[in-house]
Amino acid sequence: MAHFLIVARNHAGVLARITSVVSSTGANIDIARACPMPESDLSVIEIEVGVDNFIRDRLVRKLQRIVDVVAVQASDSGKSVSIELGPEIRQTAEATASALIPRNA
Repeated sequence: MAHFLIVARNHAGVLARITSVVSSTGANIDIARACPMPESDLSVIEIEVGVDNFIRDRLVRKLQRIVDVVAVQASDSGKSVSIELGPEIRQTAEATASALIPRNA
C-alpha cells in the first residue's frame, strides 16, 4: 500500500488527470481525499493505492509531469508524509495536511 500526498493547483480537471495516471498503471485507488487550501489556489490531495515500491516510484514520476501538480510525496502506508513548499504557503499547507492525514505515533 502506498500513500501519496499531492499539492496541486485548484483547477478544473486536475483530480481527473491524477486519477487517470493512477488507473493507467492498473492500480485501484483505495482512499482519495481532496481539500482546498484556504487563501490559496492550491489543493492538498491524499491518495492511497495498493501498489508495490516499483509502481509507487513510477507513479511519483508520472504525477510530477502533470502541469498543475506542484509537489508529490509518497511513502508506505502508515508512515508520515511531508512536502517542502515555499515559505509563503508552508504554514497553510502543514495545517491542511495535518487535518487530512492521521499521524501514527
